[in-house]
Amino acid sequence: GGKDYDADFATRMKGQGIWADLLRQRFTKTCDRLGFNRDREPLDLGLFRPAALRGQGDLFG
Repeated sequence: GGKDYDADFATRMKGQGIWADLLRQRFTKTCDRLGFNRDREPLDLGLFRPAALRGQGDLFG
């Protein structure tokens, strides 16, 4: 039989073969469809107001 796992540092956890290629294609298409690869609008930091400090915060709400 063939070798299931290659422990070589340069090749392990990289994904090789037809199944890795299929998974890579599906992931890329899904990211495109959901808009994860689009540029984001810059954040408007002027809309941010930090909460007023009132002593020690409550850990358990």
